[in-house]
Amino acid sequence: MRTEQVFKISGLIQPHVRDTWLARAGSQLGRFDSRSGQFGARYDSAESAFTQRALTFIDTQIFATLIPPLKARTFIPTSVKGNPGDESYLWRKFTRTGVARLFAPGAALDLPRANFYQEEINQRFYPVGAKLVYSYFDLLAIGAALANGQPVDVVGQSLMAALEAVEKKLDIMAAFGTAAPPTGFVLETEADVGMTGLLNNANATVYTIPNGAAGSQAWSTKTPYEILADLHGIVGGQIASTYEVHSPDTIIVPISQFQTQLVRPMSDVDSTPIIKVFQETRQAMGAPVAIHPWMYNAGAGSGATDRMVAFKRDPRMFEHILAMDATPLAPTTAGLETTQPVVAKSAGVIVRYPLSISVGDGI
Repeated sequence: MRTEQVFKISGLIQPHVRDTWLARAGSQLGRFDSRSGQFGARYDSAESAFTQRALTFIDTQIFATLIPPLKARTFIPTSVKGNPGDESYLWRKFTRTGVARLFAPGAALDLPRANFYQEEINQRFYPVGAKLVYSYFDLLAIGAALANGQPVDVVGQSLMAALEAVEKKLDIMAAFGTAAPPTGFVLETEADVGMTGLLNNANATVYTIPNGAAGSQAWSTKTPYEILADLHGIVGGQIASTYEVHSPDTIIVPISQFQTQLVRPMSDVDSTPIIKVFQETRQAMGAPVAIHPWMYNAGAGSGATDRMVAFKRDPRMFEHILAMDATPLAPTTAGLETTQPVVAKSAGVIVRYPLSISVGDGI
């Protein structure tokens, strides 16, 4: 049987305390009567004075799901050139030729010709896009949530998702162009229109990584000095093969090798990490080289091997060319549904000097 007990509390608390309590709690106090000072509550084995929701603290901060850092713009100079309506990007390259000839005084000789020639390279812009969609009822839900003290920015969050989706695609294109990247980086199959990225440019210099004493190219089987030799080898190889025309200032490697191999000490008696020895040596030579991890390097090499890439971060060497960066277009409404596209236009990574990029597979 239910019983009801009524407690007189008006004489047990100070008036200002009671007023403060009422001001903070308001109508949520249920059957508290401020005039009589009475509060009615039911007590039995099946009921509680509070709901579970009333005893739950709701954090007002909303936490977003984290994604891997999008680093393409860090490693690859990105430029917006031309106009959004442009259909292609054309760039020109001049090459000067000729070497002077030594001849005896007074000799009547034809002098060698010094000349130049020009090439034009044209690359088509391709659009990249995603869209956000919300309905009339989503807008009603926004109002209801706001009235209930839990505002949700559906439109703003959807727009951020669309912008992020476009940036993810541009990040992958900067690495691989329109070629299929290693497994795990795309959700759908698209046509390959011939664009290449930093990691798969066919004209890059190939540095063949030698086997270590254990008979493998993999850094996990190599000694610190063998790994150090690979790092100096890909940098020095590019400098030597181009007669110092190109000198890398950056090496990118898979995340795993960066986190587990480059931090290894040089020996049991020398705790200096491999990466520090390498960077201090290149600094002392007047040509510093930074090493960074990038998730796309894993499996990017020949035969799905892990690839390291050495290059100079210089827009004259290569650039990711955009006619339009990620841009929200005007929303359109049909019936009860509103759609808003977010688009960009990319010509891919334009490599003007392929010999400024060196790749080494098998690490």
